[in-house]
Amino acid sequence: MTARTLLAALALCASSSLASAWDCYGHRLIATLALEITTASPNAPAWLKEPAILAQIADQACPPDRWRSTKMGQITHLN
Repeated sequence: MTARTLLAALALCASSSLASAWDCYGHRLIATLALEITTASPNAPAWLKEPAILAQIADQACPPDRWRSTKMGQITHLN
């Protein structure tokens, strides 16, 4: 399954139309694929294999998309 996951990630990255604007869905997908590859390792900690933790980590890939068009002095360095 790791090879299939890696192939899907590469296909997504190779597509220029998708790569220019992934939005939240794309960032969450890439984070999920990376986590699947990481947690397949026998050296991965047990807490990282919990579905709730994986969902929370993948969801944290989205805030930069939410901030992108926000004009606030506190996050100017991020935009």
